[in-house]
Amino acid sequence: YSFVLLVSFSRHMSMHRRGIHLTFDNFFMPLGIPLTFLPPFLFTYQLDLAMPPTTVFGVSFGGKASRLAEEGARIRAGEQHHWFGCRYLPKVDDSMLRLDRPLCLPVVLQDAYKRERLRTAQARVAQGLSPTEEKLWAYFQ
Repeated sequence: YSFVLLVSFSRHMSMHRRGIHLTFDNFFMPLGIPLTFLPPFLFTYQLDLAMPPTTVFGVSFGGKASRLAEEGARIRAGEQHHWFGCRYLPKVDDSMLRLDRPLCLPVVLQDAYKRERLRTAQARVAQGLSPTEEKLWAYFQ
């Protein structure tokens, strides 16, 4: 966003120096301009997601999948933390979230829920686990 804002401001200054008065028709940046900058950002986002954590020219890069997994673990644990461990981002208390409470589903889905629970129990028995350790994750109204 900062880069697109810089391009937009540079375009405004260029047009102002050339004596072009900004009206509603030319005030907003054409959509073609920010779309030309989109592929490099998308590429680096996917690269950050795919790479293991490394340092490139003194800047830590990669490991987004690990950071997302760690953030998910902190949310599931319900502890107070800053988003992604960065002290500049908001501090949140995830103990108030409804992540570990059963969902309220319509009665129409009750048969499908029972079938899924049965298949899950069979899969747990096939792996040598107890079929009753999994807690209920839905109720019906």
